[in-house]
Amino acid sequence: MKSAKSIDKKEDLEVEVSRRRKKIMKRMSVFELKMKSSRPDLVENWDVTAPDPLFLIKLKQIRNSVPVPDHWNQKRSYLQYKRGVHKKAFKLPDFIENTGINKLREKTGDDGKSLKQRMRERIQPKMGKIEIDYNILHDAFFKNQKAPGLSKHG
Repeated sequence: MKSAKSIDKKEDLEVEVSRRRKKIMKRMSVFELKMKSSRPDLVENWDVTAPDPLFLIKLKQIRNSVPVPDHWNQKRSYLQYKRGVHKKAFKLPDFIENTGINKLREKTGDDGKSLKQRMRERIQPKMGKIEIDYNILHDAFFKNQKAPGLSKHG
């Protein structure tokens, strides 16, 4: 049989709430904030965490006030990790492509090699695999090279 003291202690533990929990319980809900403001479209989810949410909403409603851009509360940098935007595959410039080096590189593909062999080759590369005329490469870079097309502003 439980004594009266142990029951009182359990009730005291249930009643005691941490400061953080009390703060969260005192917060206004988004719905309440929207009801109290004359422009509910300006109320956002994180406005309830402000020290004085009603004052914040009044500041937002002032004429000619500029809203804070949405991306300012994001952790990642602005315009990084754009989804749905695909980069075009890198294309060699025409003067290099005319040398035929891309066809030679395709011939030396690592199709039949295991991952271990490819990694070993990356550490200890075997030079001279591609047999290309270096005069053609010289001409491509020093005689036939063209500047890329730039806009009027550079």
